[in-house]
Amino acid sequence: MSESFNKEECIKNVGKVLGLDSLEELPHYDTINDFLSGLDVIELEKLERI
Repeated sequence: MSESFNKEECIKNVGKVLGLDSLEELPHYDTINDFLSGLDVIELEKLERI
């Protein structure tokens, strides 16, 4: 991930997945990677279909 992902559409999508009403910017990519590494593979596959 890079600064190029910090666009309105990406921010809205990440906020939606996290269940947040608003999100001003994307979390740091290390934070996102740490979060995703704790998820079950089946849960990640569900996100892929959203």
